[in-house]
Amino acid sequence: MINDEFENVERRESGSSMAEKTWPKAYSQSVLISKFPYVRSVVISGSLSKGFMDENSDIDFLIITEPGRLWITRSLLALYKKLFLFNSHKYFCVNYFIDTNNLTLPDKNIFIATELMFAVPVYNPDVHRNFLESNKWAMQYYPSKKMDIPFDPEKFPPPPVSKKVAEKILGGWPGKILDKLLMKITIGFWQKKFRTMKKKQYERDMKSDAGVAKHHPNGFRDRVLQEYEENYNQILIKLNACKQNSPIN
Repeated sequence: MINDEFENVERRESGSSMAEKTWPKAYSQSVLISKFPYVRSVVISGSLSKGFMDENSDIDFLIITEPGRLWITRSLLALYKKLFLFNSHKYFCVNYFIDTNNLTLPDKNIFIATELMFAVPVYNPDVHRNFLESNKWAMQYYPSKKMDIPFDPEKFPPPPVSKKVAEKILGGWPGKILDKLLMKITIGFWQKKFRTMKKKQYERDMKSDAGVAKHHPNGFRDRVLQEYEENYNQILIKLNACKQNSPIN
């Protein structure tokens, strides 16, 4: 038991050190993502937002986009990852997109609350504040948690001219048609690729429509919630045992 506790402490210290070294990379990638058309906010989630990284961790990004252009943004970022990063997820895991009209999350549990309350806005934190306001229910789990902004938003590079030009070109009906086409193609591909996934899990972890693109096929959420429930029940059993053995009783 004592050895396990020491191992946990050492793992946490090592993870904290690696996270600290990873933040500059996360910032530079956030700057890059912010330059893509219709990106309105870039938020760091996952383990890095909790101050931990190990050899198996990714840098997870939540990207908030302009309504009606989410799938254009997602497709451009996915194309960039395939062409220039050889589809590597390590420092460029763009697995969750929502637009500014879909900030309210449908799932309400401690896993989602933890991801939401510990997420770190890097680009345009004002949009992230609206995100938190739209999900006030999460504050009951972490009532004293404040939004962490590790970088000065005023020092963030301004949008490049190429972003403004692309948004102007795709601002009318061609952009609407293209966005719907990309959504249809991508969702169709996912439905075939993950056809063996249980329907309930697919609808939750791969939820995708005009304003949301979620790509979480590994079932991590369910594993964490199951382990949390098991540990919680074990604590309750120990507490009840202590009460029964208490001399006060």
